[in-house]
Amino acid sequence: MALLDTLYDDYEKRWQQFLLVFNPLGIIAFLICLVLEKPSHQYLLFDSIAYTLSVVFFIITEVILFLKPKLVRHVIASFVAAISLFFLVRVIYLMTLLNTGIDIPAQLSEGFYWIPTIYLLSLALPRSLFNKRIQMLFTLLFAIAGFIFISLASYQAKWDAVYAISQVTLANIALFLLARKFAQYKDDLISTQVKLNLTEHYAYTDTVTGLPNRLQLESYLTERINLAKKKSLSFAVLFIDFDNFKLINDVLGHEAGDQVLKHASQRMQAVLGKDHFLARQSGDEFVAVSADGIAKRDLEKLAIELRQAVYTPLNIGQEVTQLTASIGLTFYPEGADTVTGLLRQADAAMYRVKHSGKNGSVFFDTEMDDFSERQFVEQDIRYALERQEMSLVAQPILNLNTGKIVKFEVLARWNHTQRGPISPALFIPAAERNGFIVPLGEWVLREACYAIKPWLEQQAELKISVNVSKIQLAHPDFLAMIHRVLAETQMSPSKLDLEMTESVLDSNLEQTYEILSHLRSLGIGLMMDDFGKGYSSLAYLKDFPFDVIKLDRGFISDLNQDTQADAYSRAILSGVSQIAKHLGLDLVAEGIETAEQLDSCKALGYHLGQGYYFSKPVSFNKVPELLAEELSIDLRTKLEPHVQRLVF
Repeated sequence: MALLDTLYDDYEKRWQQFLLVFNPLGIIAFLICLVLEKPSHQYLLFDSIAYTLSVVFFIITEVILFLKPKLVRHVIASFVAAISLFFLVRVIYLMTLLNTGIDIPAQLSEGFYWIPTIYLLSLALPRSLFNKRIQMLFTLLFAIAGFIFISLASYQAKWDAVYAISQVTLANIALFLLARKFAQYKDDLISTQVKLNLTEHYAYTDTVTGLPNRLQLESYLTERINLAKKKSLSFAVLFIDFDNFKLINDVLGHEAGDQVLKHASQRMQAVLGKDHFLARQSGDEFVAVSADGIAKRDLEKLAIELRQAVYTPLNIGQEVTQLTASIGLTFYPEGADTVTGLLRQADAAMYRVKHSGKNGSVFFDTEMDDFSERQFVEQDIRYALERQEMSLVAQPILNLNTGKIVKFEVLARWNHTQRGPISPALFIPAAERNGFIVPLGEWVLREACYAIKPWLEQQAELKISVNVSKIQLAHPDFLAMIHRVLAETQMSPSKLDLEMTESVLDSNLEQTYEILSHLRSLGIGLMMDDFGKGYSSLAYLKDFPFDVIKLDRGFISDLNQDTQADAYSRAILSGVSQIAKHLGLDLVAEGIETAEQLDSCKALGYHLGQGYYFSKPVSFNKVPELLAEELSIDLRTKLEPHVQRLVF
């Protein structure tokens, strides 16, 4: 209801401003009546007294309106009541003078001009039926008096009085009906305006603290940036986050937490005053935008004052709590020049404070960008599946001797709704750190198993490979998940390969061996990915049930370079090829990007290859086209003397 009160306060303020101008007009009108009463030959002692009292009344109301503007409704109510009473009494007084020779029509005409004023002023009374009651009472009494005096004047054959009284009475009734219609129209407009204002209020205002919310913050920042660009101004953004606020919610409850937020925000608002803007971003995060041209030293002082205000003990019921705050600072235009950029930079600076002991403030620097991005990815990827931001792509693996696609490696992609594509090199490690890799891995496997069925219609011997991380393999539900997905999708295990790096063999070798052996017994193929990148042990190839070795792409990229790296890579590739041949393992050369690299891999004994030279990863709906293109050409010819790059 605070917004409704604000609307009525504004309504009354406008009426107060109007009446401050209107009252002097009333004073002038009644003074004219006093001065010209006798020269007009319309003198009445009643009028002289009443007009004098009216002038005094107007002066008093003018003083009240000027000194006590909050009393505007009471002033209007008393004004309407007083004038209504005045004209009613005046009509009654005139009727007692029918036989005295007074010009009754002329006397009544003076009141006629004040009747609309009474009704219009009565419309200015919001939140009350008093205005309607005044109208109805005044009109009813006027009509009764009019009927009585018309009858009396008719009996005495005072037809001029009958004419005047009838005219005034009918005019009063007509104005009453018109005023009621205007009143209804006014009430409808106010009701509609209140609803619109309430909708806008709740859309742009935080309900807990009463501060602007994130939407209003972004709108405000946009306006500030546009203005700053035009006038070459500067300002600062402060990102404020309360430290360990979750403990307050957990210990005292969310209702107490809301009270803490409300009181803390009021303290910060008191520090910032009207010169600076404060909004609640979300949760216990607040954003302040400084006034134009604030100096760095003043901004540092402001941040300290904010932290001190927050730190002052808060009494919540019978509990006393204290908060500390971490504040990140950035400047426009020295920092970013967009709303998103400024908030991101201030947020990154705030997180630097968090990871440096909390309860402090720091300015943004460029080194914080990478840190901020990692923090954001690790937090936001948890919701990627829920928001349907994840998708899958497939990259073919070819038989280098026949050119036939024998397998597709399935890879996850994340297209964030606000930040766009996020690199797998960033989000996969983040998912492994926060444990999201487990549900993500299950989703990838399920979708891949469903996808291969229509692909098999074009190539029955096709397989897919899905990457498995060390975190997934160590999860207690891993084997149960594999069985669950295979049963749900009715996928043949022989059509599935699982790719994993050497890191899965870093610890608990016995448990890992049991898991891999179980997978192999199901008919699932096992691929060691990025072989040679870590601390490879050739014994792993003999002791663990791997089927395929995929060489790290770094060895392939060094081929055909006029450096010592070329000789080194050829020696490694040749040695691994010989070992794989003796162990009966397939080899995949990953990262082939040129015809020369392809020729070298074939010469070194590699019969499977993968890389951008053949195809980049493509969306699932492009795979049938890729298979159809492969079948429509003579790939044996295509591979002699080298494979041409597939184009999509």
